[in-house]
Amino acid sequence: MQYSRNFSIDPNYCPNWRSLQAREYASAFLDANEETFVIPESEDDDDVVAYYAYLTTEETDSIPIKYAHSCNETDSIRGFGTAIKSMLLGGLTQDQIAEEMGTSQDNVEMYIKLFFDIEAYLGNKFILSSIISPFIKKQEIDEAKKQSGLWMSISLAFGWDKAKRILQRDISMPKKDVEFFLDQMRSAIDMQAAEFSLLARSGYAARPCDFERFIAKLSIEQAAGTTAASLEVAKSSEKFREALFSLAKSKEEEHNGETVEAVAKPSVTKKVTKKPITNKKTKVKK
Repeated sequence: MQYSRNFSIDPNYCPNWRSLQAREYASAFLDANEETFVIPESEDDDDVVAYYAYLTTEETDSIPIKYAHSCNETDSIRGFGTAIKSMLLGGLTQDQIAEEMGTSQDNVEMYIKLFFDIEAYLGNKFILSSIISPFIKKQEIDEAKKQSGLWMSISLAFGWDKAKRILQRDISMPKKDVEFFLDQMRSAIDMQAAEFSLLARSGYAARPCDFERFIAKLSIEQAAGTTAASLEVAKSSEKFREALFSLAKSKEEEHNGETVEAVAKPSVTKKVTKKPITNKKTKVKK
């Protein structure tokens, strides 16, 4: 299998195509048993060949390849690979990333080549967003991948200098940065509330998290608003709750009495059963 190496030629592009290609060759090598496997003559990428050799022999004189491989293999524990990706998306150069990571530029360059080859597309946010948040994002993914996606998304949106204050939990954040991120949070919650409204009108079921996000939006507005704003918050909150109850009710009717969860109230679960509870006594024969 030949992996896509250029977005403009084949949009089925993976930033880690070099490592994928090397592993493809390594897999073919193992499947060959005692037969001799030879990398295709058409393979002209030296880094693919070098990484393939390391995967099949576990030996190499290249410190950068060892470093890159280690960053990738331990990313779910230490997060070094995710950090390099985030810094690159956040506008840092390779030498700046190396300084942040306490390593050499050669090591950073090799990691990027093998596992995050996106430098040619750094000016194209559409392509970068499609890499960070593909259309399969709604499928179940593990927590490590969610965390990695979060780091990269925030860094791409705000730049590394701002993003690292949140990602590294910097408690000494300047007031202007705090206000900046609060504004961004308000905007994000507004978007989520709007998204729910559009989905609800399209007939999608309400979820507990929709209500929680909306309440978070209202809480922010109430904390910063006037009495009049507070009254509007209360009215909106009640209307939103009624909408959720209405959607939950329609879902119950669709299930024809089968057990369903009432999603309108967070942390409270209602069940509707086919058989109602009765107080009939059971007769026992003597």
